[in-house]
Amino acid sequence: YLVVSLGIAGLSELLRRERRTAEDMAFVDPLTGLPNRRHLEVVLEREFAAAERGHPLCVVLFDLDHFKRVNDKHGHAAGDVALEAFAKILQLNSRKENLVARRGGEEFVAVLRDADADTAVVFAQRVLDRMREWPLPWGHETVSAGVAEYRSGMGSYELLLATADRALYEAKERGRDVVCVAPRYGEGGLHTEPLVAAASLVIDADAPHAPVPVASRVYIVDDDAAIRSVIKRLLAEEECELWDTGDPVEALRRQRES
Repeated sequence: YLVVSLGIAGLSELLRRERRTAEDMAFVDPLTGLPNRRHLEVVLEREFAAAERGHPLCVVLFDLDHFKRVNDKHGHAAGDVALEAFAKILQLNSRKENLVARRGGEEFVAVLRDADADTAVVFAQRVLDRMREWPLPWGHETVSAGVAEYRSGMGSYELLLATADRALYEAKERGRDVVCVAPRYGEGGLHTEPLVAAASLVIDADAPHAPVPVASRVYIVDDDAAIRSVIKRLLAEEECELWDTGDPVEALRRQRES
């Protein structure tokens, strides 16, 4: 019985270790060793809840510039080298209480606890400077960054990320290798008016020459389900029919059919 008990105990401990290893792998990006998107979302949900209770929170989105060009010119192995280098830079320049993660592809996210936009900009600029100076076999690479600060009324961490993504897009438009800060939520924030793609009209019997829109159909097209969810939430109170897809071809087909 003693031998059997010891054997069962040893097997149980082995299974626990294997389970912990599998769980760790599920939350880690295998190439860079950074937390992956799944881990990022868990942390963001927790930190966003803390921000709603009054704790400052900023996120920084980083995107390697001209990454496709690196893969096309130097091969995918070179692209992996650049991703690993940037992951190392993030780790070396981040505080332990903050999270840096690979969101996917060449995009990375830093979740900065108890930090305002000014602090986030200093951090992001330091990361950009280090990447620009980092020696790679074929030369040097640059990174662009978008900063967003939590503001009351955002409603979800998806909107916080979408706001940072907007700032990142602005950084790309300005020539790359720069840090851009999103406007404060509610001050020049996301506009929904251009999203209306089509409207159904009826004729008022009392004013036959003045069509009055009574319902709108809004097509939300984006390959990121989280962004589509945020836009749908923003339009939830509007009197319109919402339909979303990640496929623009399907959206055009549905619009023609309707």
